[in-house]
Amino acid sequence: MVLHSSRYMFLTIGAVFLLLPVFVWADTPSAPMVYSDEFATDGSWNSVSEGSFYWDLPADVEKVAVELSDEDRQEPQKSHGLISQFEVTESDLRQGLQYLSVQFKNNDGWGEFVSVPLLIDTIPPNPFSIEVIFSTNNEGSPLLVARATDDISGVLEYQISVGKQSPVLVSTDQMQSGFELPFLVPGITNVSVTAVDAASNMYQDSVSVIAIEGMSAEVMQGSWHKLTSIVNMSHFTILFLTSILLIMLLYLRSQRLEYYKKENRLRWEMKTAKSQTEKIFTALRDEIHEQIESINTKSKLTKKDKEMKESLHRALQVSEALIERELSDVEEVITS
Repeated sequence: MVLHSSRYMFLTIGAVFLLLPVFVWADTPSAPMVYSDEFATDGSWNSVSEGSFYWDLPADVEKVAVELSDEDRQEPQKSHGLISQFEVTESDLRQGLQYLSVQFKNNDGWGEFVSVPLLIDTIPPNPFSIEVIFSTNNEGSPLLVARATDDISGVLEYQISVGKQSPVLVSTDQMQSGFELPFLVPGITNVSVTAVDAASNMYQDSVSVIAIEGMSAEVMQGSWHKLTSIVNMSHFTILFLTSILLIMLLYLRSQRLEYYKKENRLRWEMKTAKSQTEKIFTALRDEIHEQIESINTKSKLTKKDKEMKESLHRALQVSEALIERELSDVEEVITS
């Protein structure tokens, strides 16, 4: 009896083990490590828009999915076969933030994917103006104030170059509140200000600062504004005189063209008149010759016939000489 009970318990425990589910661990690939020689993959800004990304392929990987998207943590939907590199061009990327998602697949299925942020800014900061502020007392150097803007990555810093000195890095806050220039030797010093955005794009502008020995800052400021006014007035005068000169040149050119048109038309009229005169005189000469021939056909010429014949000959000779001389003068004018 005891033996049968033990056997029954053994069979019951075995049946319970048979009914338990079997769990199989799927060994799918882990998220890839993406590298690039042209782009920063750590979330920094890039000033390039062409390059390639690459990764190491584990031995069991069968396919690779790669896709550019505007959303973070978006699983790639485009499979490209077994590739270890992905190239992008300017037409693939846009200014601002995008994500490159990469995912591996092996025999057990698609694994984890990685989303690499791509921050692209290839456009320099917007043009800006530089303001020179002189102190109202005799202490301190002039201040430079600039407020540059950048539509994509933002202005990161400024580079100030005074004369031939090495550039000095200045923060945006300091530049907006005023950067004090170092000691300036008497004379005119060129100061260049370069705005640098977060992607290292640059825009540069410059200004000339006057330093006069023994002159207070207040007087120097007035001299600077006066010089600026003179320079601006000189620019306006040059522009005005250039405009007047340009208008005069255009007027003379139009008059010359009009003269050429009239001259060409006169030549054409004279050429036409010459041609018509030659035709008319030829017809007239032929008519005179016919009159002379009709007189010659008479068997006996009267005194009146002889006088008419001589008159026709003289008229023809005089007319030919006159017409040839006039036509020669016209031909000379036409061909000149």
